[in-house]
Amino acid sequence: MPTQAKTHKQALSRSKVLATLCLPLILTGCYSLKSPPPEAERPLPFITPNTWNINKQSDASNDKTTTLSLTNYFGAHFPGFDYDILIKSALAGNYALRQLDTQLDSQIAKHRLERAGLWPSLNAGLNSQNNHLESTSSKLFSLQGNVSWTVDLWGTQRLLTRAAKNSVEEASLSKDAARLSVAAATLQNWFDWRSKKKLQQLQSDFVATLETSFQLVENRFNTGLASLLEVRLAHTEIALARTDLLQKNSNAINSYSKLLEILGEEYLSLEENPLFDDLSPSLPEEASPLPAYLPADIIRQRPDLLAAERRLKSQELQLLSSKKAWLPTLNLNGSKGLQDQSLNNLLKNGLSVSAITFNLLQPVFNAGAIKAKQAQVRASASKELYAYSEILHRAMIEVNRLLQQDALLKQQMEAAKFAAALATETQSLAKRNYNTGLTDLNTFLNTHRNSINTETRLINTTNDWLQNRVNLLLALGANPNFSQHHATATPS
Repeated sequence: MPTQAKTHKQALSRSKVLATLCLPLILTGCYSLKSPPPEAERPLPFITPNTWNINKQSDASNDKTTTLSLTNYFGAHFPGFDYDILIKSALAGNYALRQLDTQLDSQIAKHRLERAGLWPSLNAGLNSQNNHLESTSSKLFSLQGNVSWTVDLWGTQRLLTRAAKNSVEEASLSKDAARLSVAAATLQNWFDWRSKKKLQQLQSDFVATLETSFQLVENRFNTGLASLLEVRLAHTEIALARTDLLQKNSNAINSYSKLLEILGEEYLSLEENPLFDDLSPSLPEEASPLPAYLPADIIRQRPDLLAAERRLKSQELQLLSSKKAWLPTLNLNGSKGLQDQSLNNLLKNGLSVSAITFNLLQPVFNAGAIKAKQAQVRASASKELYAYSEILHRAMIEVNRLLQQDALLKQQMEAAKFAAALATETQSLAKRNYNTGLTDLNTFLNTHRNSINTETRLINTTNDWLQNRVNLLLALGANPNFSQHHATATPS
């Protein structure tokens, strides 16, 4: 009994010594967790202009402001057209967005792993040892707990944790940018498909018109009012029109396939899905005007630019962390447990065993590796800086170009409408004149060609304007702080 009491007293004394030695290190580690790490902020390049002047005739003071969500951000710019169900379906079924979801989950897990490095590691285990020496044998059972902690004295691990957090934000923003691109691409492919369908129907009507005209030419030939050359000419025109119709059918099929590809799974057939029955098959010809004075700095809130900024900050935090590799590291290892030759008596009369070790490590001969690591991280940070600069520079040029194209394409649409109306009137006049023998077949067929060409040009120009307008909205970005200003002026 006195021996056991002495052993217990020694174990208690060791525990007090262990607690006395560990307490300063624990307090130091907790203080290092609380204090913010140093961070060198690098100013981002480029200064955007104050505003883009879009429509100087409109009154910006009379604008109304309404916040738009991603699902109706694009569709709300075209009055009378509701594309919410189309864009929601694309965002829900697109495969590329699902891949970005997994990347975001991976970055979140990495951030948690870096945070775990700030805290001690605790392990517990039960060990059994059986020793045989000639004719004697002995057993020893031990129950032991181990604590190891690399104290973050210089904030190195905290910098890596913050870098991982920026990587999580970058992955989330990249997903937002991808969702924005998918929404824009969905609407653009819808416009393109409807344009191809209109061209297909227009060509089909043209073939039907030529077939009716061919009957008229044959009747005139049978009565001696037309020559065999005119019959051959009319027949050749029908053959060419049917060839063009096959090409229009092929273009419509390809455009339809691209739209289904963006929508993703569960949409192998768009025309048979009842969700899209209410979608208008016609194309918008008007759009809500942009505000008279659009803040140019709004592009800095684009998700892709914000994601590039987070990547840059993450690399700079890793660069700061790599610079601390020259400083010594402090490792704390402690263990406490029980030992006994009998497993049954381990928890009752086991011998208490404890130990503590301190390791102060200073890099001496690995200076080359540290310098190489710093050079690598510094190059990565510079790369991300140039990448951010490129995206911002390209965005500014892109917005300027799309704004100019928007006004120019709108003028082309008006000119194409005027030309199409004139061609339709000319075609009707030529048909009457040919029926009465006042004009020849070549003039009659030329008016048909002009009519189909002007209608085709109008459809293609309308599609180009719609594609450009969606690209402009995409270039401006639909972030939560973005508000669409509906001016009181006439839609443009």
